[in-house]
Amino acid sequence: MLDIMIARGTLTRIFIRDCYIKWFDQFVLDIKRPEYKHRSKFGLNSTPGCGKTRATNFILKMARSTPELRDQPILYQFDTAFLYIKLDRVFMLTREDAQDIVRVEEETFYILDGNFAVPLLSKCLTLFISSPANEFFEEWLMQAMIHSSHFPDWSLEELHACRNLCYEAMSPAIVDERFKKYGGVPYYVFWPAPGLPPS
Repeated sequence: MLDIMIARGTLTRIFIRDCYIKWFDQFVLDIKRPEYKHRSKFGLNSTPGCGKTRATNFILKMARSTPELRDQPILYQFDTAFLYIKLDRVFMLTREDAQDIVRVEEETFYILDGNFAVPLLSKCLTLFISSPANEFFEEWLMQAMIHSSHFPDWSLEELHACRNLCYEAMSPAIVDERFKKYGGVPYYVFWPAPGLPPS
């Protein structure tokens, strides 16, 4: 579990799946390899509603504390918004300014997150996190000549562990019922309103 500051004094609680940790550990091993400079592009996807943005929060947090990444500036793109994190300061950028950074500053870690993110041309370490619904994602993978990693749908055990830590007010029986109906997609399982989930 991870508590993340999202606004002035506001914390949101994030359930950390084992697959997030395993993926990040492998990612760090990959970028430490001598041939890393020739493979600086990484793709990551999962079913819509399975927590890609929450996984991105975890990756951002880990990047700030991992020796191989903590001194690198981070350009974070969420859909059409760009945040540049450098020396513990955060700047909002235009797309044009962001493009200049990833084209020139090879030490930057560029993270794209969102189904509507249109990737910039980059020479730096780049991680594109998306559902397969993003029309640019598959094309970007082909151009980068890589295969995407995949976070699987949640197991019932993961959903119950998450409920215990983050959604204590929800009955375990509701988790079981919604898992049977919607599968391992936490967006639908933990949606608080009764009846059908949002479209």
